[in-house]
Amino acid sequence: MWWRTEFGMTKDALYRKIRGIADKAMLCRPLVEHDYLLRYFQHHPDAARKLNGVRHFEIRLNSHYKESTGFWAVRSDGAEDISAKIVLYPRSDEPKAARQEIQNQIDEFRVRVPKERCGICMEDIEGAGEVDHVSQFSDLLREFKETYEVEIELEEQGSFGMRFKNRDLARLWSDFHARHPLQWSHPDCNRRK
Repeated sequence: MWWRTEFGMTKDALYRKIRGIADKAMLCRPLVEHDYLLRYFQHHPDAARKLNGVRHFEIRLNSHYKESTGFWAVRSDGAEDISAKIVLYPRSDEPKAARQEIQNQIDEFRVRVPKERCGICMEDIEGAGEVDHVSQFSDLLREFKETYEVEIELEEQGSFGMRFKNRDLARLWSDFHARHPLQWSHPDCNRRK
């Protein structure tokens, strides 16, 4: 828990403080909190590359979502966005890879089961519907890992992203997943679940 030892606060409190710096900053101006941010961003998963030669940090429009802002590391060779959130809340490709491994079951469900009623609110589905797991997908994946006492290693699968490196484990996951029901749901119900 480096955030406690280095910054003396909880993970959530530190993230709020970092976001507070961004929220009060003027666009495209060097931030005075350089040393503090440099200490913080040393924990970024790609810190060695992103911070190499950093001169200062500033807030700019997000490179992907132009209506939001984010931190940028400005170096002598240019500038690059650097995610403040990923430092404390790293993304994992594991859930995405796990979904990819069972995509055929979802596709088969779409064809086989008529889209009539939302499994969450029990109202008729008119228009868009999503295939959803009766259990939370994250709970299902955690249960699988605990039941079989496994760690999942990933490998790239071309343009499809990541997949399970151990193909026997992928088949075991697929079999495990097949024993847990799917349902149709309204997109809003699924997001609130």
